Amino acid sequence: MTAIRKAIIAIIMTFFCVPLYGQTGSDARRYESVKVKATVLDSKTAEPMAYVSVYLIPKGDTTIIGFAISDFHGKVVMENVPSGQYELNAEYIGYHTFKKIFDISSAPGWDLDIGTISLEENMEQIDAASITVAGHPIMIQNDTIYYNVSSYTTGENDVLEDLLKKMPGMTVGSDGSVSVNGEKVSRITVGGKTFFFDAPSAALKNLPAKIVERIKVSKQESKKEQMQGISTETVKETMMDVEIKEDYRKGWFGNAKFGGGATLTGKNGNPLIEDAKGLYDGNAMMSVYGEKDQVVLIANAFNTATENATLASSAPADDFTGLEGLMTAVQAGANYNTSRINHFETTVSAIYRHTAKDERKRFSRTSFAGADDDILTEGGSDAIGKEDLLSVAFEMSKQQGRLLVEIQPKFNFRKSSVKSSNFSTTSDSALESKQNSLSATSFYDNGQFFSNGYIGVTGKDIGKAGRRVGFSLNYSGGFSGGDEIDDSVLKLNYKGRKSSMNLDGKIYYYEPIGKRWGMQATFGSSQSSWVNDRNAFDVDGTRNGFHTSSSNREFNEEHAAVLMQYGNDTSTVKFGVRVSARNDVIRAVNLDMATLTGKNIWKWEVSPVVTYSHSADGSNFSLQYSGGSGQVPGRMMIPAPDITDPMRIMTGNIYLKSGFNNNLTAYYDYINYSTYTFFTAYASGNLERNGTVYASWFDNDGIRYAIPVNSEKPNTSVTAYALLNQPFGRRKNLTFSFTGQFGMNRSHSYQAEKRMTGINLVNFEYQSFMNEFWGNAYGERFYSGQSGFRKSLTQRYDWGADVRFKYNNSWFNGNVFTSIMNSVSRYSLDKTSNMNIWTFNSGTDLLFTLGEGWEIGNKLSYVFYRGFSNGFGTPELRWDMNFAKTVKSLTFGLKITDILNQTNTLNRIVSAEYVEDRYSNVLGRMLLFSISFNFGKMNQDKTAAVSKGMRQFGY
Repeated sequence: MTAIRKAIIAIIMTFFCVPLYGQTGSDARRYESVKVKATVLDSKTAEPMAYVSVYLIPKGDTTIIGFAISDFHGKVVMENVPSGQYELNAEYIGYHTFKKIFDISSAPGWDLDIGTISLEENMEQIDAASITVAGHPIMIQNDTIYYNVSSYTTGENDVLEDLLKKMPGMTVGSDGSVSVNGEKVSRITVGGKTFFFDAPSAALKNLPAKIVERIKVSKQESKKEQMQGISTETVKETMMDVEIKEDYRKGWFGNAKFGGGATLTGKNGNPLIEDAKGLYDGNAMMSVYGEKDQVVLIANAFNTATENATLASSAPADDFTGLEGLMTAVQAGANYNTSRINHFETTVSAIYRHTAKDERKRFSRTSFAGADDDILTEGGSDAIGKEDLLSVAFEMSKQQGRLLVEIQPKFNFRKSSVKSSNFSTTSDSALESKQNSLSATSFYDNGQFFSNGYIGVTGKDIGKAGRRVGFSLNYSGGFSGGDEIDDSVLKLNYKGRKSSMNLDGKIYYYEPIGKRWGMQATFGSSQSSWVNDRNAFDVDGTRNGFHTSSSNREFNEEHAAVLMQYGNDTSTVKFGVRVSARNDVIRAVNLDMATLTGKNIWKWEVSPVVTYSHSADGSNFSLQYSGGSGQVPGRMMIPAPDITDPMRIMTGNIYLKSGFNNNLTAYYDYINYSTYTFFTAYASGNLERNGTVYASWFDNDGIRYAIPVNSEKPNTSVTAYALLNQPFGRRKNLTFSFTGQFGMNRSHSYQAEKRMTGINLVNFEYQSFMNEFWGNAYGERFYSGQSGFRKSLTQRYDWGADVRFKYNNSWFNGNVFTSIMNSVSRYSLDKTSNMNIWTFNSGTDLLFTLGEGWEIGNKLSYVFYRGFSNGFGTPELRWDMNFAKTVKSLTFGLKITDILNQTNTLNRIVSAEYVEDRYSNVLGRMLLFSISFNFGKMNQDKTAAVSKGMRQFGY
């Protein structure tokens, strides 16, 4: 690419320079292009300095002519600089900016070596360095990227999300996640301070772009890992800090947006597309900043979302969380930061949300019935859910001095309910004969309290420089209870109660050994308990003992590890061993019969821990192996049938054992500091022994039954990802990106050799059933094949690629993209069921920021599919437009989505027992009008005028 670029430049220069050949003397000399060279040194040490930004500004102008980054020898080269007088600027974080006027027209020949640039350290800016407004839009220092916001045009009422979408290498997902050069941002802070903990969308959708000075993206170990002597994290967390302008670091400011509209689909008869629904979307934010305190209040309400647009919390998933479809929400939050407690940064955050979901799905499923014909199922489900959630989080952090402290508890209170109905029709794939039609309704009501958190204390330099001693505790736990009504094969009422508690504590000791070596010893204990009581009642209120169950699980793991670490200027090696002993005890009661498994049975595991990392010349490489046990979800051990879906009836297995995962991960990234080329590659392989899979079978009516079991053979998976991000141009306005991904999964499950009798749901006796299906506590009858099941190998391969060209300047932001995804599924027992599907998507996303406050956006894409079930995978032409006009302090917006009314939500679900294609409900064509404005310090003059008018109106 460099050779092509140079050839193009040479051709262009040929055309422009031909007329100059007739000139002589100083006139010709004045138009020559010059190669400018320099060497950057530290003024104190005289050592070469890498990554220094050096650029030229013509005298009397502000436009940058040349730009370069110094290499590891401090060398700087700027090609093709027109002759003239320039101000040379050299910038580096924590150093005074170097400025000097040079007359390049007096250069001897074509080269000008301006000699040494000496930079002096600026102690006042070591921790809070700044980039001048005239600087380059991107600046890189080691593994930190600085984005100069002044280089990007933002609208009067743009928020942080709008700003990030204009920056090279940045992507914002529909779920509110942010990725930088393919790496997902794990946490967003504002001014270095925590901002709504687990809810990055709070900053994205509420923080005004107008107040942002720059964006800092860095890779660093989590606070938990930083407190220990040796970190075992393979890939550092990607953190984003939003630095606000000095004018807004004191005082108050805010913004607000109100919108309303409607769907424009009309009476279409399609249950998956809304018809004539009124829409609203509004949000407001107010911030009060002081020297030691910061308060941020946000609130929003909407019924326009089809993705998860609510403020996130740490509450565990429940039946409501699993719903998809259309969402309506009203939510509010408050975030308070203070440094009033000496040496501590303290944050308190609270979020309340009321959310409703409307989920509708239609599916076509092909189920594999062993030696018998496949079973075709056509059906759907409709569900409505509501949730009220209050989430409160607290953090006290001290990361300076000899005593490090991190305290972070979180509390969640939830009330939720779900009402759903399922309906389906099954037929034989060969005979095409209808077998049955079933329907079921259920109601779920649940109240929940859940808390999780972390406490860590570390003492540094205890008796010796570098020595560390500390302890940490991760905890989670809570309880829930509620009612459930199922009207399917049977009509039953349930009253349930669940509780859980998980504690994982450890003490660690780190000892530095010489200049480059260190050793860490860790001792820990993990304790988990899980209780699920489920009382079933018939319609007349009589207790149903066959479907009443109780299960109690206690998991205990004692573990110890010794790690050694060697490090030099470029490489770090960590190696050691981890030893663990696990005990898993399960108590279950059904029909007043108690079963106890796992008591006094301890399982020992010894696994190596090896990590290697290397960093040099802008590249980072790491490799890690680790192993650890995985606990079985408690719901898989409930000794009673789950009949919520009468077509897929399941029951738990109290004999399940926890599996053990072996993981190998490799990571590589590269940054070219002169061209701003980013490359990231990631690969991970996992081998799970004793993993949890399903044994399934069908009865003569086509109803599927399943029980979780442990796989005799290991399950394996591989995931790989790579991204290339290449900016072009002097200001890096044009960006090319390529993303590739690959996934492989091989899992062993069990399927019945033929159709079998189903579970007796009327007089279900768990122990009698398990004696016939499972045998003794070790599953001898099942694994020997006496129950009539065979091993099934399911293999799935997924690969895809995405190519994008992105361009932005002061008035235009454009994105052209094309992507392809392919998924292949193969089955060992029924090769005729092998699947091969394709998804293609191409389009453009354009945003024009015109004069006089006008903004026009246009997004157009075409999606088509191959290999889906009949009636699924219709091609779609998706077209969205939006218009905005700013008049003084107000911005008026008009948004039209799915103009052609063709958008669908299509998913394919692949498992060992079936393949399912599914459509979900969407809003369809819709129109939304909005008004937004800023107030407070962001709009002082206008706000003052409004306030004065309101006071006059009051009289």
